[in-house]
Amino acid sequence: MTDADQYDPDSTVMLVRASLDDWLAALSAAQQQVSALANQALPAEQADSASQAKTSLTTLTDQSKKIDWLMHVMASYITRLEQQRQSSKTAFTTGYEARYKDILAQLSSSEYAELRAALKRTDGEEIPF
Repeated sequence: MTDADQYDPDSTVMLVRASLDDWLAALSAAQQQVSALANQALPAEQADSASQAKTSLTTLTDQSKKIDWLMHVMASYITRLEQQRQSSKTAFTTGYEARYKDILAQLSSSEYAELRAALKRTDGEEIPF
């Protein structure tokens, strides 16, 4: 079992959201600190550096919000794939069980009786027809 196997899509989304929220909070705190620094009387070189840092932090915040949105979209795709997988599994099971009807439709009454008798002798499980 790999690390990825231990998470279902919903819990993974919640973990990623929590991590991203922490990341955005740290970015916001850093932006506030840089803004406070930029409002102080600084030498021109430091003021330029503070302004560049503020711009970079704003860009990081915007990109983080975009990643959050993309993660939400991916989670909805994963949910749809899970539902599709369940639908396929149900369809397969239904078809697999319908094979009995197909087999039985091709038997004569004497063949049907022989088949039931043989199945009763073999394993004693419930006969599906």
